[in-house]
Amino acid sequence: MPRCGLFWASRNALPEPLPPMVLTHAADNTALRKSQRVREGRFLIAQFRCTRCHAAKEIVGEGDPQAMPELAMDAPSLKGVGARLNADWMAVWINNPRSLWAGSHMPRLFAAKDAKGVPAFDNDGHRQFQAIWNYLLEGKAIVPPAQ
Repeated sequence: MPRCGLFWASRNALPEPLPPMVLTHAADNTALRKSQRVREGRFLIAQFRCTRCHAAKEIVGEGDPQAMPELAMDAPSLKGVGARLNADWMAVWINNPRSLWAGSHMPRLFAAKDAKGVPAFDNDGHRQFQAIWNYLLEGKAIVPPAQ
């Protein structure tokens, strides 16, 4: 099995392996931390295939020849989903996908809670939820009027 090692030696000693603790980076390197956050975010976007449903070209460089090849992965089709799924189940899924499947990649979108900690919508959150639900049920973007 091939191996690679990094050795160092002083003038008066035999070569020895370089101790791993000398191979570090500055923990307070702001540019490094920012770069790492961007890398981790791009990984999550590719892993969860977010760009199949959500626009994020300023983050991932859609259309750019240097863009990530993982972005070509497909997501499940939502065409005619309202005819295939139960409307009540869809309402629960839209509100909190992980309540139905703990391994869901889709995050909870409407996480507002009332004073007692019970999930509740504010008026705008309810409108957004209703618009998504209507779209999935009927294939049309129907946004309820603000109250």
